[in-house]
Amino acid sequence: MVVPQLQLPIFPEGMTPLSAELAFQRKDDWVYYVHGMAPVFQHEAKDVAAFRLFTSQLVVQGVVKEADIVRVFGVPRITVMRAVKLYREQGPKGFFKKRGVRSAGVLKGETHQKAQALLDAGKSVPEVGRDLKLLPNTLHKAIRQGRLHRVRGGGAPGEEVGKTKSERSEIDSAATMGYATTRSEERVAAAMGMLSSAPIRFEAARDVPQGGVLLALPSLLATDYCATAGSCMPCRMGSTGWSAFFCCWR
Repeated sequence: MVVPQLQLPIFPEGMTPLSAELAFQRKDDWVYYVHGMAPVFQHEAKDVAAFRLFTSQLVVQGVVKEADIVRVFGVPRITVMRAVKLYREQGPKGFFKKRGVRSAGVLKGETHQKAQALLDAGKSVPEVGRDLKLLPNTLHKAIRQGRLHRVRGGGAPGEEVGKTKSERSEIDSAATMGYATTRSEERVAAAMGMLSSAPIRFEAARDVPQGGVLLALPSLLATDYCATAGSCMPCRMGSTGWSAFFCCWR
């Protein structure tokens, strides 16, 4: 199941052109849109619904293109397309509908007790899901809410227990800037030129595809294997840097 992502728009300080006639400016915690010399709209910088409403209206009216919104505000194209579709189908009210709160669903009563018993027995979340015919996301949500408790075992006392592939995917899905875009502060700092690249972090992990190949990476980085990569391939790497590029490439 794909979890919808929230990637916040970037509002730089000062006046920024959105088209030949339209520009916006962030001042304090508000964003002001100006057409020529006349102000046309404003919203709080954290008000994502108002941002999507106004930019979708601009696209539908032909004032700007979807590509302009993606380029200037740094939001995913699919997010802009969905917002435009919502505006066409439901109008402004579609952006301010309250989401229904889901109930505990199938994870209650006897099923809840069986799930906890299987977790206490040392089974992983995917294994419990297969045994009880439940989605792993349902179990992970119950664990986050404290309705289920997972036993951390399999290592020496005090040893860090790595996350499984499904757990890592869930963390990646919850990233605010889009799938797998964790450590958002460092990414934004690198994108704004305040940081050359986000430093690499090695963490314990389980269920890693082709994990044996990755065992050599720390030693390669320690011997400056990637030190000359920037001069050999001088292109902008964004928030990661060449070391992270080689870590992700295989």
